[in-house]
Amino acid sequence: MAACVFRQRATFLLHSLTCALTLVLVVQVHWLSRTPFSVQPSRRSLTWTVGEGAACPARPCDVFFLKTHKTASSVVQNLLLRWGARRGLVFGVPGRGVYLGHPKPFTSDLVRHTPLVPPWDDRRANIIAHHLRLKDPEEICKSLSKDAVWITIMRDPSASFQSMFSYYNLEDEFHTPLLRLLDYPRAQMNAFPRYYGRVGRNQVLFDLGVEPEDFDSPGVVEETIRKVEQNFHLVMVAEYMDESLILLKDLLGLRMRDAVTLRQKVRFRPGNASQDALDRRRSARLRDWLRADHQLHRHFTARLLELVGHFGRARMAKEVAELRALSEVTRRKCGVSEYAMRDVSIKSYGRKDLPLLVGYRGSGSSHFCRALVKPNVALTKEAVRRQFLRYFQYYFGDKKYEFFPEP
Repeated sequence: MAACVFRQRATFLLHSLTCALTLVLVVQVHWLSRTPFSVQPSRRSLTWTVGEGAACPARPCDVFFLKTHKTASSVVQNLLLRWGARRGLVFGVPGRGVYLGHPKPFTSDLVRHTPLVPPWDDRRANIIAHHLRLKDPEEICKSLSKDAVWITIMRDPSASFQSMFSYYNLEDEFHTPLLRLLDYPRAQMNAFPRYYGRVGRNQVLFDLGVEPEDFDSPGVVEETIRKVEQNFHLVMVAEYMDESLILLKDLLGLRMRDAVTLRQKVRFRPGNASQDALDRRRSARLRDWLRADHQLHRHFTARLLELVGHFGRARMAKEVAELRALSEVTRRKCGVSEYAMRDVSIKSYGRKDLPLLVGYRGSGSSHFCRALVKPNVALTKEAVRRQFLRYFQYYFGDKKYEFFPEP
């Protein structure tokens, strides 16, 4: 009898202990899931608490966006150009074209020693969002505040290279179809020239300042990944563009409407032989040739998905759905329609057969709608005009400057 009672009590105690431990575990998991996750690159002073925004000393934050090639970076640039213009921010912008020194490494003189930044506040800009080569991060720090947010974007390197090959018409420029290039011996592939010294193999690595002779060095690639981790708050990924935009919205403290974008630099008739005809062998060969960029892409895709987890997957799904719905509503309200336009941004390459891109028209009369359908080239020219006239007025008062026609 006593033994039976003892067993019952032991069973009750064991059951109670199990319930208590389970409750403690649930509380701990809940507490951990609620603990804010912060991103502070070791070489940047600004902290981003994921889900709560960046701790900018003043709003809006200064922004450095490393615009990479053929990675959907024009979508992010368009967002920043419109957002910055609405808030009267100063852009570190090229006086002509779309490049800040590229392929030469960026130096702060390209921003600070021009009449496109105001001659006060130590001649610094608020946003840099045009193509450049990031050889020395300190040159960016001389051009923006030390509390700037650092952002870039990556895309599957094989898809990016095929898009680049078609966009820049490299088959005609170098008399080499992509299929033939991928059948060359490796040494001959490595010798394939960069178009105007700017675009070619491992483009993201090149934009990050790595020289082509170091592309096959595992140590250099690992060091570049560390360099990005130490400097950038957010590496967006084109394959997760909506999630990337929501994280960007959180980082910069944007409204949902600020994150509404239209696709940029999209070919009017997508698809071409070089992109469609790669068989499995050539696809594998291209991936191997672009191995370094693929390593970066895999690493920062995993990093982005980790940030999505810290943001909250249910919250992310809700905000992505909200962004997509708002984008559809905005297109209707602004009366957005598509048409074919020539890409004038690559005239500097001497191209006569300018590629056809998707352009946008809108019937909406609001400032937001009018800006939404403008291409990046037009928004950049507006920034140049606006900033130069401010500089001119500072020195010459009300005297009218005659060389910029009214838009």
